[in-house]
Amino acid sequence: TEWLAEHIADLKVKVIDATWRMPAEQADPKGDFAKARIAGAVFFDIDAIADHSTDLPHMAPTPEVFARMVGALGIGDGDTVVVYDQVGIMSAPRAWWTFRLFGHDQVFVLDGGLPRWRAEGRAVESGPAAAPVPAVITPRLRPELVRDVEQVKTMLTGGEQVVDARSAARFR
Repeated sequence: TEWLAEHIADLKVKVIDATWRMPAEQADPKGDFAKARIAGAVFFDIDAIADHSTDLPHMAPTPEVFARMVGALGIGDGDTVVVYDQVGIMSAPRAWWTFRLFGHDQVFVLDGGLPRWRAEGRAVESGPAAAPVPAVITPRLRPELVRDVEQVKTMLTGGEQVVDARSAARFR
């Protein structure tokens, strides 16, 4: 948070709120974003920036969808991206991984997210977010960061470890 506070005015530092909530929570991440966000942040919609050709929820987007939608958020090649969520650290790592999947390595998760930012007395803004200036981001897909079901089955029997970060109830 200290680094971001020192660099927030840098035009090459882009801040994104990647809050996503479980459907049963009946939460409104976009509404919460309008109520309080880090100044200049844009909303990264995990459900929208996804592959909609499958019935599986929020699967990784195609490179073309990533480039179009992230570019529309004003994030381009050469930008440093700081991702947070409104819970602390729940869904922000998913956006972090998506950027890395498409070769954008200058991406970081804000330690403690918006709750820590606010607890430290740092400024937030509310209301409609300013429209970002579209940018160009060049996706460079890293297929080695994704495993299909057959690869996961092989991993389970081949000595590799699989870690599921979901809650115990969702895992079950």
